[in-house]
Amino acid sequence: MDSHLLNKNMVEGQIKPIGGMQKNILDAFTSINREDFVPQNLKGNSFSERNLFLKRDRFILKANLIAKMISALNISNEENVLVIGSSTGYSSAIISRLAETVISIEEDKELLNFSEEAVKKNGIDNVVFINNTMIEGCSEQGPFNAIIIEGAIDEVPSKILNQLEHNGRLVAMINDKGISNVIEYQKKNNNFTERFLFNCSAPKLKSFDKRKSFSF
Repeated sequence: MDSHLLNKNMVEGQIKPIGGMQKNILDAFTSINREDFVPQNLKGNSFSERNLFLKRDRFILKANLIAKMISALNISNEENVLVIGSSTGYSSAIISRLAETVISIEEDKELLNFSEEAVKKNGIDNVVFINNTMIEGCSEQGPFNAIIIEGAIDEVPSKILNQLEHNGRLVAMINDKGISNVIEYQKKNNNFTERFLFNCSAPKLKSFDKRKSFSF
């Protein structure tokens, strides 16, 4: 079956049924063929409703989980967004349809190279991939209106929270005994508020182990 049709079916069956999903997000997922962001050995699973294992602790998150996290950020087209742990660049490509600029941090050089080729194939020119340590974020390109972390972590380092602009939002999956609580953080002046969004099952990013990071 044609991959574009499979991609459309994925949007209709996995993302559209999510309550309150914005039209611009549905359009973004429809316009980006997920298969383009899946390595050759996994292409047969491109549209399955599960996280796709790549290597070590790296995954491509399932489409409906990405959609729910992006929806919570409520991104507008003049905003600057940071994606941490961008893997193959799929969510960065989706966000590129919603934001003005997307900065994507990826530690794995092979994944970063794959991402750059995938966005180039899709004619995307407002995503910049940077090979950097995930827990460092990207302060030199900040502050950011929105930040998304692609993987479960123990806590959000203060260094990353402080890269938010005033009224900036960060969505992260906080590990709690194997279950992830998706939390939205918002910066008001120099203070941060937290809001629980939903539970999910997500792979853990080892770069964010508590021994390596600090909470605010």
